[in-house]
Parts: sequence; C-alpha cells; structure tokens
Amino acid sequence: MTTTELDQLLSYARDKRLGLTALHCLLTISEEEQKLSFIADYLGVSSSAMTGHADALEAADLARRVNRSSDRRASYLQITAKGGDLVTNCLLGPAYACAATPTFFQ
Repeated sequence: MTTTELDQLLSYARDKRLGLTALHCLLTISEEEQKLSFIADYLGVSSSAMTGHADALEAADLARRVNRSSDRRASYLQITAKGGDLVTNCLLGPAYACAATPTFFQ
C-alpha cells in the first residue's frame, strides 16, 4: 500500500468522524468477530454508546453486524476488508503490514 493510499484511508476515517473508541473497536475485532456486549464491556462504554460506534463503523463500511442462528439475541461485529486495511496499514503500522505479507519472509 502506498503512502497516498494510507493518507486516503486515514482521511476517510476522519471524514467519517470516527473517534478513538470506534478505531479501538476495529482493533478489538481485527482477529475475529466479537459480541457487541463484549466490546462494550472491554472498552468500558455503555451498550447505547457501543451501538453508536457500531453504526458509525457500518456507515463507513469498516465493520458489519452479524447475527448467528445459534444465538439470535446477540449481535456480533465483524471487520470488513476496508476495515482490515485500515487496521493493518494505519493503526498497526507499516512494519506489521510487511510482516503480515507472505512475501516478507521469502
């Protein structure tokens, strides 16, 4: 990913008015989807605040809500490809992006 593309991703997050808590949500779900209630507890925010963060992440196409048939009462938050790009290239940094690339070790 080029510097220009990184700037565009960060600018996109700013334009969507995503705050630090919303970006922390992305880090929390970067490895696997999580229940909204778990994320709220982990970040120390209310369930209504978590709903707002999830709404903002969905509107920015960085995450999506997922419902499981085994647990219809709970909503899960799952990262999208665009959200994954933002986490890997901007939030975790270029060194992580290089290490996560299979060709890095060849």
